[in-house]
Amino acid sequence: MTADRLTILHVYPRQMGVSGDRGNVAALVRRAAAAGLDTEVLEYAPGDDLPAAADVVVIGNGPLSAMRSLGADVARIAAPLRSFASDGVPVIAVGGGFDLATNEVVPTEGAPLAGFGVFDARAVRGAERRVNYFVLETRYPLLPGASKRLAGFEDHATTIELAAGVTPFADVVSGGATRLAPRSRVRSSARRSARTRRVRSCRSTRS
Repeated sequence: MTADRLTILHVYPRQMGVSGDRGNVAALVRRAAAAGLDTEVLEYAPGDDLPAAADVVVIGNGPLSAMRSLGADVARIAAPLRSFASDGVPVIAVGGGFDLATNEVVPTEGAPLAGFGVFDARAVRGAERRVNYFVLETRYPLLPGASKRLAGFEDHATTIELAAGVTPFADVVSGGATRLAPRSRVRSSARRSARTRRVRSCRSTRS
């Protein structure tokens, strides 16, 4: 990074940006401005020349169909992105973007997809969806002397399998792991509850 400018590389903003992920880039720009830093945002699209340098890499969320369509381009830029990470460039990857940043994405149907290999893990899809807030205890404080406690939110149906010898970023201290029942089960439960309410109502009317 130059003394007065932060370069943000936003990878696949159109294909991997279904969750308002440009907002993550906007937040980085805003925080940099608050610290007195100018920013340059570089958007990378499939087939472009990847910039030779960046200070932060952002990869947003996207569906499996988008990941499949990006397969050839993912293979083309995987090595440079891994080089960024090994040189200490932070990679902010969200949802499907995190899956794509692992070695491999394993779908419920079809062949596995090769990822960027930035994170030495694989993303196995098909787990029960988990939605909840949680508190983490990290081994890596973000700043010297900073608290190791972090608050987060999960909404996913993927299991991340770490490679041998890989240490997780943090451990869950509280919360998390609330599993959602499939929609059909939820609807069935709701119908049973409605019938129960109607029966109770009828009984109270007769009395």
